Parts: sequence; structure tokens; C-alpha cells
Amino acid sequence: MSIDDLNYELYSFYFDASHKKLPSCNLYHYTSPEGMQGILEDQQLWFTRYDCLNDYSERKYIFDVYASVCKKLKNDERINMEFYDAIIGIEIDDLETLSYPDDSMHYGDFNCDYYVCCFSKNPDSLPMWNYYAKGRKYEGYNLEFTCFLPEYHQRKNNTKIEIVEVIYNRETQEKNIEEAIVRLESLMKKGIDISEVKSALSYFLKHQALVYKKDCFQHEEEVRIIIQIPKRGHKGYPIQYRVSHGILVPYIVFPFDKDAVMNITIGPLIHADVAEDTLRRYLQMKQYLLVGISKSEIPIRY
Repeated sequence: MSIDDLNYELYSFYFDASHKKLPSCNLYHYTSPEGMQGILEDQQLWFTRYDCLNDYSERKYIFDVYASVCKKLKNDERINMEFYDAIIGIEIDDLETLSYPDDSMHYGDFNCDYYVCCFSKNPDSLPMWNYYAKGRKYEGYNLEFTCFLPEYHQRKNNTKIEIVEVIYNRETQEKNIEEAIVRLESLMKKGIDISEVKSALSYFLKHQALVYKKDCFQHEEEVRIIIQIPKRGHKGYPIQYRVSHGILVPYIVFPFDKDAVMNITIGPLIHADVAEDTLRRYLQMKQYLLVGISKSEIPIRY
């Protein structure tokens, strides 16, 4: 195989690692009554820095899966000890390729932070009502959004935005990592240097790290939008702070058009008739003229 062919295969690996399947469903955002009002009033969603989300294993859990796969491949003699030793300690960085500020034609590597807004694929989920509705009283609302980003994969104006569907199944996670390792080992045997293999594996893990979560969270059926901005800040997404559980949590706001909101579902224990009437009047006043209203179908009393 020629050097050009090898480089093309390596480029294809990088491309596959960074491009994820776009979820085909609408997105459902469960929130408290106060949260819903704030979202609609300001016409904004809040994106929280990844390491301040409720799952403290964000961007870390993938290394548990990775180590397990590496050991399995070694024990099954599908990779040799030398290759295992070379790849087992791989780490990830925060470098992302972004355009320079105010210049969509020139790109460079920037140290980035990752800000996340969480949605669900499930339009009426009892665990989600319980988990995200304030006070754990099912007294929340669920805002249905269309996939409102103009492009699935944006990399311009010194930002990168993508929509990803979270993978919870451990078997699927292991299979994906195994395929990546085997694919890269094959390229190494054909002539790609081990340093390039390690860089490619690090890139793969970095771009899957916010996609993999433990299966104990699978009830969330999560789809997340991720915005990557330089750590030094971004004039279009100024970093703000709010207090949560005793710590200052960094976040950025993301504006949306009113026609991105498709429907609002009223939680199970809210007095539906009054809630629907006041919500409908509120939506009309705020010019959300095409938004539907529905009631949760979950039959609980308390």
C-alpha cells in the first residue's frame, strides 16, 4: 500500500471519529415551571460546562471502557504486548480545530471548553419528570424542540457545535472502541508510525468521551447539544456563572427562534385545566403562536 493510500485511510479514520449520526427525533427538555418560564421569556437555553453536570464521570468513564477493551484484546492475543503497552496509557487533550475569531477561512488549534445542554428522546418519561422537575413532585414541563441547529456539524466563528445521541450500552461502547483499535493496528502493520496511531486513538477517545455514559443513566435517553469554545472566552458566548450546590457553575446561553418550540407537555400532577389555560394565554402574549400544548399521559396520583 502506498504512503498516499495509508494517509487517506488514516484521514478516513479521523473523519469517522469526529462525525456522528444526527438524531432524527425532536428533542425534549424537561424542566421546572420556573425553568420553562425563563427559557420562553429569554428565548435562550443554558449550556453548562461538562465537568459541572450531575454525572461526575463525564469525559472520564470512557477510559474505564477503553482499558477493559485493551486488556481483552491483549488476553485474546488480538494485539501483542508491545502494542498494548504503547496504547494503554493514552490521554486526551482539549485541543479543537476552530476558525480564528472573525475569520471563517483560516483554522487553528485552540484549547477548548465543552458546554452541554441536555435533552431526551422520550416525550413523556416518568423518571425524567421525577429527575428534572423541581422538588421531585412531577410538577414540571417538557418543551419539545425541533432539531433547530441550521447544520448538524458547525465549525466556524471560533466555535464548534454538534448534536450527539448518548450511548449507554456497554457492549456497543466496547465494540466501537475495539473496532477503532483493530483498525489502527492494521494501519500500523501497513506502515503508519505508532506515534500517529496513538494520536489517532487519542482523537477518537476525545470525540467519543461526551457520547458514552454509564448504563445507570439510560432512562434519560439523552440527546445533547455540545458547544466548544476557546477556554480564553468567546465574545459570542460570554461565560456566565450561577450558584448550584455550593459551587459557581460556568454556563453560556444559546438563543433560539420561537418556531423551534413545537409543543409543551404539562407534567403529571399539575392541575391540567388551569395550567393549560394560563400557559396558552402566556404563549399568545409572548408570540409563541404555533406551539401546541399537551398533558402527560402518566397516570399517577402523588
